[in-house]
Amino acid sequence: QHDSAQDGNQQFLRMMVDHHQGLIMMAQQAMERGSTEAVKTEARELHTKQQTEQRQMMDMLQRQYNDAHQPQV
Repeated sequence: QHDSAQDGNQQFLRMMVDHHQGLIMMAQQAMERGSTEAVKTEARELHTKQQTEQRQMMDMLQRQYNDAHQPQV
């Protein structure tokens, strides 16, 4: 549990960081267990994109709100 958000933007960023964490975890499973190379390739691309976006949102939280929110699922 973390402190209340200062505004809707902060709350949105926290929720999106958490949402991306779920996608990162699912993509990791698909990378490991995918039945075809095409599935594994798509999963790797999704994994990379989600991690990049998640880092950007975490950086925004830190810069704008001094919020060191860590992803939760």
